[in-house]
Amino acid sequence: MNDVEHGARVPFLRAMGIRLTEVGDRHAVMEVDVGLDHRNYYGGAHGGLIASLVDSVCFFARPLIPSGLRLTTTSLAVTYIRPARVGDHLVARSQLLHLGRRTASLSVQVADGGGRLVAHGSATLMVLDEAPGDPAGQGAHDPPEALAARAPAADDGRVRLTLPQPYEELPHTADVGIAVAGATPEETLARLVLALGAMLSGGGEVSARGEELLVTAGGPDLAQVAVATLREVLFRFATRHLVPCACEARSVTPAGAELTVAFGPYDEALHGEGVDVKAVTYHGARFERAAKGWRAQVILDI
Repeated sequence: MNDVEHGARVPFLRAMGIRLTEVGDRHAVMEVDVGLDHRNYYGGAHGGLIASLVDSVCFFARPLIPSGLRLTTTSLAVTYIRPARVGDHLVARSQLLHLGRRTASLSVQVADGGGRLVAHGSATLMVLDEAPGDPAGQGAHDPPEALAARAPAADDGRVRLTLPQPYEELPHTADVGIAVAGATPEETLARLVLALGAMLSGGGEVSARGEELLVTAGGPDLAQVAVATLREVLFRFATRHLVPCACEARSVTPAGAELTVAFGPYDEALHGEGVDVKAVTYHGARFERAAKGWRAQVILDI
């Protein structure tokens, strides 16, 4: 079986008319022609079709299902940019950002036949085990209790992520909060750094121009480490107009954190919708274990 044929083994994809058309070392491509059966109530393409594209294409970069890994989605975020209509040809391309022993992180862009961005998203997959010859997609949506029973040993801690990453905006009087989740403290802090980058850039694309090593002291807990790290990032934005666009968290403990952060220049034309963040506050900061991994939040003074 060649790599592309793995997609044809998933009954759901066949039913939806979604085709796996390209498999690469760090990416995969899926395509679909929007038909009458894909319509929503108003006659356009149903958002579930696009979300299914984003979710499904994440599994098929060569190191994942084509190499025999069994995986399941643990988080999925989709941002819709413009509507798709019946007759449109949609192309979804995933990019593998990180693959560890326990998790894989990916970003996805969905474009129409004219190359216009229809949606973008990101996903985190949990690696269950290696099962060469396992039918593609089996075990990919098992209940959480089954996943926990089969989950492998912890990752090596390091994780490199790039924009965009999923985060949540928290309502707060006169300020704004951001919250993220991750499988490890390293993934969680990296996402927090990139959430700040997304706020500063307004979601506009940021092109990396260089990397810097950030080492922050902590104590007495991870929340203080997170605030200290984000203050270092914000200092670079305030003094040098640099926006974080990629982050590798090497180690995160209550004693401190060590990260490599890629920065790109702030561009008013691309990033004018960004939030004017004045400070990162200790008030309301949290960094704690959650039901599935870790969760962190901070409040930004705007």
